[in-house]
Amino acid sequence: MSPSLLKTFVQNRVVEINELTGDSQWFHVAGKQNPADMLSRGLALDELQAADMWWSGPEYLRDNNFNPSQENVTINTDNIELPELKLEKTVLALQLI
Repeated sequence: MSPSLLKTFVQNRVVEINELTGDSQWFHVAGKQNPADMLSRGLALDELQAADMWWSGPEYLRDNNFNPSQENVTINTDNIELPELKLEKTVLALQLI
């Protein structure tokens, strides 16, 4: 998706991230396997300290045979509504004589 389709704030962040990461490839990590999501779910500090995933990442990253470019994940984006997308506006101007 082109950043130009996004609202200005999000567009600027996406462009900045793309500039900083260059040609790096990005892959989706499901929420339940994403350590960054653990705190947003209200994990208590003692639970966080004991959470292996927080300290070591998801289990599949430690698998020597894991190759993200070989993962066959297809996401259908046709019916996804993103609040960050710019709204399309149609303007009709008439001149009556």
